Amino acid sequence: MAKYNFKKFFRTTTIHNDEWVTNGHFLINKSFLTGSQLKFIEEHPKNNGKINQIFSTLTTAKELFEESKEHQEFVPELIIEVEQQYHNSYNAIYNSNIELAVKEEYYNYFITRGCKIYKGNGSLNPALLYKGDEFVGILLPVKVDIELKMSAKDYNDYLAQK
Repeated sequence: MAKYNFKKFFRTTTIHNDEWVTNGHFLINKSFLTGSQLKFIEEHPKNNGKINQIFSTLTTAKELFEESKEHQEFVPELIIEVEQQYHNSYNAIYNSNIELAVKEEYYNYFITRGCKIYKGNGSLNPALLYKGDEFVGILLPVKVDIELKMSAKDYNDYLAQK
């Protein structure tokens, strides 16, 4: 079973309105959430103004993706341990063919919930989240430098060791 902790995603930031929720790293439609996840989010105060500011990023990313003829699905190849000076370390998973890296725990959550992750236009533009044909949100990629890529391990080997 893929590991993630939904409540941990929203430990520092929870912004939502009637339809959308974000933690600053992804923005998803509330219809995507399970009942217990939605209940947890609803415990926080709503903030329509902030969501509306962020929503323009979502709209632009979605429009660019839909206009593009290339829809490149994210499939992990490598796993990279990212150490941060002032924050906890985390694992990022990376696909060199489409040059996209995302946090492993976010990947685990979205894949467990039946989503596919597609590269947005550009390596640092939001990735798009679809469940079937339904657009459910965006996910910000992780920036990985050449040093981190050099220390990466094969993702399938990593899974086999778990």
